[in-house]
Amino acid sequence: MNIKSAFFAAFRFLGISRNSFQQHFCTSASVENSRKSLVGAIVGIAISLVPLLVVQVVIDGMISGITGRIIELSSYHAQLIDFGNYEDPEFYISEAERLEEFENIVSAVPEKNGFVIAVGREGRLGGTLRAVEGSFFEDKAVKKYMYPVEGSLGFSSSRSILVGKEFSEKCGVKTGDTVRIFSMKKNSRGILVPKITPFIVSGVFSSGYQELDGLWFFVPFETGYSVLDNDSSRTLIGIKTQNPYKNISSIVQFLRLESKSGFSTYSWQELNRSQFYSFQTTRMLLIFIMMLILLVASVNISSALVMMILERRKEIAILKSTGASPGYISFVFILIGLFAGISGALIGIPVGVICALNVNNLIKIIEFVLNSFFKFINLFNGTGEYIPLRLLDPAYYLEEIPVHISIENLILIFTGTVILSFLVSIVPGIKAGKEKPLEILRKF
Repeated sequence: MNIKSAFFAAFRFLGISRNSFQQHFCTSASVENSRKSLVGAIVGIAISLVPLLVVQVVIDGMISGITGRIIELSSYHAQLIDFGNYEDPEFYISEAERLEEFENIVSAVPEKNGFVIAVGREGRLGGTLRAVEGSFFEDKAVKKYMYPVEGSLGFSSSRSILVGKEFSEKCGVKTGDTVRIFSMKKNSRGILVPKITPFIVSGVFSSGYQELDGLWFFVPFETGYSVLDNDSSRTLIGIKTQNPYKNISSIVQFLRLESKSGFSTYSWQELNRSQFYSFQTTRMLLIFIMMLILLVASVNISSALVMMILERRKEIAILKSTGASPGYISFVFILIGLFAGISGALIGIPVGVICALNVNNLIKIIEFVLNSFFKFINLFNGTGEYIPLRLLDPAYYLEEIPVHISIENLILIFTGTVILSFLVSIVPGIKAGKEKPLEILRKF
């Protein structure tokens, strides 16, 4: 008995052979219950792989999309935060120009930010006033993640302001309108008093992530000094490198040595540690839940093999009486389990990839179906105006999920499925190898 004969025996048990193909697969009345169970196990594995792949793509897309926006638009790759309170804006501009001359530093942008209240025609909203140089909007990554809804990304005058899409919609503001900024500023006697500064909207922007759109207002860097008080605001120099995920620690160490006194340097990992830890924890938890579903589906292979062993006891006895060892019999049924796992993976992974690539359209279709149903119910209940359901509310998630299929992840999922199939096939395989041919043949 060799490996080739073991494969032959496994295929015969499955009904796959030259002589038995038509008998077992073309005549539905003769299909055995054990084989039906095995087909059910294959389908179960395939179905369980689809949500696993979709969840992984959605989570990875959300995390990478939000992370990219936070790094490129908010925290930069690194920050030099000033605790020395230099009052001359020209100092920060010249210091940023000096830092840009170093190797691996793509850009350095001075910024002053603080909390303000912005008032539009139809409402008001609190957020962060970010005073930046116009070069901030020329960065390639900024152009990738931030786009103009109205107007342009830039300042036409010292009294220009850029507002987010969410603020524009909530407060009824569009390009050319006046927005008043309420801030706290020390007077000549050193007392903090309210200060109202009018600005003209030069553009409305969106980053595809409403949590950021509603929090930011951009004004020219030097204008920020007349609006924000030094004690209630923060001044920094944002650093962009060639790759924020590579050698950022060594670059931060270099900046700490080269920066002027009063500056503290932090990488984007240090500035967003708790948020990214939460992202990774959520990702691992969801994937763990999906893996449990796959494990339950794999157990069906074990059940199907047990049924097949009970049904094929006579064939097992004949094989053992002709010299087949217990290990050989066990190997045959483990091969059957592996066949089921591989078949399920080969069906489920392509279907999962197709669903993942079209996940944004699938979400829209599901939302349309659910909203149509609930609207129909609402007409009969008369409960008032219906608020549309959003599966992924843009207030908390990205408006469009970035989709990226990782070949490494597909290989990992396929390998994991095969390993699970192997593990759940071991016990039934050992049971088949322990069958006693003499006792079985006496019954027949």
